Amino acid sequence: GRALSLAGAGVRVKFWVVKVYAVGLYFDAAKLKGKSTSELPAVADVPALVRITLAMELPREKYNDAIKEQVEPRMLEKNATADFEAFVNLSNQLPPTLAKGMAIDLHLDSGTLSLVADEQRVGTVVSSALCDALADVYMGSDPVSPTAKQAAIQGLPLI
Repeated sequence: GRALSLAGAGVRVKFWVVKVYAVGLYFDAAKLKGKSTSELPAVADVPALVRITLAMELPREKYNDAIKEQVEPRMLEKNATADFEAFVNLSNQLPPTLAKGMAIDLHLDSGTLSLVADEQRVGTVVSSALCDALADVYMGSDPVSPTAKQAAIQGLPLI
């Protein structure tokens, strides 16, 4: 795969106190050349990776429910129900218990999502709508971890 560089990281907090996971935002530095770094790049233009590192053990269902809650409305907006179902099926292939410290990677590259859990490829879904929805969850106007987005914006010129 491509070499991606960490632009920034933050924490996903639920109910103002529970740190659920850390989020790292990585980008293909070579593809950033000549692009503005005052905002995060569109995943259609620059391959990106969202690395989720769990801060607690979670049942797969809880993780999937949380990600569905964020992704489904964005997918319905784009009439991409079949792509959303493919994503849910892929997420259901994660282990039944997600261990504390587990890394879940969402590779977003040219309209293809590749899901990797602890360095093991789970599968892919080809869908620009899905990649855009996932990018919006972590890098959009109302990200699940504002600190990760802000750190990535500050770190982008440095990679």
